[in-house]
Amino acid sequence: MQVSLSSNGVMFKPRKSNAVAPFSKAKDVRLAIVGGGRLDDGFKSQAQELGCGERVVFVGAVPEAWRYFKAFDVFALSSNFEPFGMVLLEGMAAEVSVISSNCGGAPEVVGDQGLLFNVGDVSKLSSLLREFQGSECQYRQDITAALGILLDKYFTDQAVRSFFWEQPFVAACL
Repeated sequence: MQVSLSSNGVMFKPRKSNAVAPFSKAKDVRLAIVGGGRLDDGFKSQAQELGCGERVVFVGAVPEAWRYFKAFDVFALSSNFEPFGMVLLEGMAAEVSVISSNCGGAPEVVGDQGLLFNVGDVSKLSSLLREFQGSECQYRQDITAALGILLDKYFTDQAVRSFFWEQPFVAACL
């Protein structure tokens, strides 16, 4: 069975006032904006102005939001500041494809999978979303599998443990 973005929607953690714009032209995409703050009213107005208000759901703050990642096809993070990117690891652990701005630690987490865009680059984010939207399910599965390999290689307890004990500053103390 092939699944498109429209089957479950996109989970999106916005940081910029133009956050709704990348989704406005994709008529068969549902967008859930998780979290809340001072930009909410602007997002809601923008969704209405762009004609996609009926496809955007503002769910507000959700306790343990990571538990709901599997309800989505894609997790998009548009932060302009994200020191590490734990939320990206949560998406990867849930086997959801992730797209992120290239801020902070996101490039280290996502690796060279080509799913990064420059902070504020709405066109590139839109392009990445269209790739997922128009692709066969196999493409998303391949990307998700590659992200899973990165997760296992660098971010599991065992990987971190091994990395730590191999560091020269630790070996010098032994």
